Amino acid sequence: MDADKIFDELEAELHREVGRMVATWSQLEGWLAHILTLLLVRSGRGREGETIYYEVPNLRPRIAVMNAAFFNRSDIGEDIQKRWSALIAATEKEAVERNSIVHGDFLRGTVGNSDLAVAVSPKVFSDMRRKHPPKGVSKMGFHSVDIRRHTERVALLRDALWALYGDLPDSEDAKPPRSAEEYLDAWRVARGQREWPSVS
Repeated sequence: MDADKIFDELEAELHREVGRMVATWSQLEGWLAHILTLLLVRSGRGREGETIYYEVPNLRPRIAVMNAAFFNRSDIGEDIQKRWSALIAATEKEAVERNSIVHGDFLRGTVGNSDLAVAVSPKVFSDMRRKHPPKGVSKMGFHSVDIRRHTERVALLRDALWALYGDLPDSEDAKPPRSAEEYLDAWRVARGQREWPSVS
């Protein structure tokens, strides 16, 4: 198989994984917006939270709005408040890696003497003209397997938000099979096992 065909196949796989990641992030943020509605109007049936959430331009100020709504509810127990804080801290960690992927450059080139690869190269060292990884870095950037791992971790956080939503006062939705804390535990394990390329 010639190099161009290998590159095309690797690139198609990378694009699929980026698409899955974007969709999973959208679902996670959908749960954040849904929780905001429940916090504000004590019902999950409206769209008030979604309207406010998506009017705010990016994740960091959206989380600030969520925190304000969350911690002003005196009827929410301390155990749920702690789970909320842990979920937000985890989401912020994953957001850094999400931004490196979404705002990186798509590269194709060789690793070592022969291996062909495509990757998303973070802006911290990315250059569209670079054909090889920077000195001391064994990978060009985030390969499809790296992005898949990230997406799996984000899916755990999405499901933990669903579980947390089910524990909030006035929630009427069915709960997922695991608790928010169990999803968070699984995320902690996955986060500890991640294999992201060095960008230092």
